Amino acid sequence: MLLVQPNPSSTVEASKAPALSLDPTPLVAGFIPSSDIVFNPEFPLAHMPSRVAVGQKIFREGEKRAFVYRVESGSVRHWLVKEDGRAELIGFAFPGDLVGLGFLEHYASSAEAVLDTVVTPLPVAEVEALAKTDEQVAERFRDAVELEFEVLRERATAGDASKPLVRLAAYILAVACANDVEHGNGLVVPDGVGCGYVAAQLGLTVDRLAEELATLERRGLVAVSPFGLEVADLSGLEAVID
Repeated sequence: MLLVQPNPSSTVEASKAPALSLDPTPLVAGFIPSSDIVFNPEFPLAHMPSRVAVGQKIFREGEKRAFVYRVESGSVRHWLVKEDGRAELIGFAFPGDLVGLGFLEHYASSAEAVLDTVVTPLPVAEVEALAKTDEQVAERFRDAVELEFEVLRERATAGDASKPLVRLAAYILAVACANDVEHGNGLVVPDGVGCGYVAAQLGLTVDRLAEELATLERRGLVAVSPFGLEVADLSGLEAVID
């Protein structure tokens, strides 16, 4: 059974939303879960609290997103790498907080334990399903997607000028993800991207923008539909950016 428990101390990524529990036993106030299971980032055990040593990575930017992690005890540092190579701290996650939420199929940030920590891996599909019916979890999800949007926006507007296809792919993903979270109508750029405004944002001419867009269409990554420009292959579009 999916349960949502109050967590007034939650401060990271979920703001002060309640903690998420997919364990059939509700979390008890003041109870700190322990575990004899050593966390293995390559083979996380779903729903099984696991010990993470100080300094151990829980996930890395660019890795396939299979789990969202609920912090049961300890603390987790959450950060991302900017386009100029600088590491930017997102914040610290504490018991009840979720890290690893997002829309993209790969993590846009990294997380590691800063204390001896226990985390519970929660399958992405289960958390996303809960976000569709629970507003508090949905709020956490929107906050995470907003972070992804900023990462993609920076890659689109401040990325390598010699890689226009990468910049365009990042722009399309950023707008499409934001549109889906806001309106729930899929990965679509409602107004398309073939205009002077988008070209200026990406530092391209309109003709060069049209050429790069045609390349993405030929690869089957995007497609024009009556609703706008649709993302046809999310993983493939992410691969262009990476």
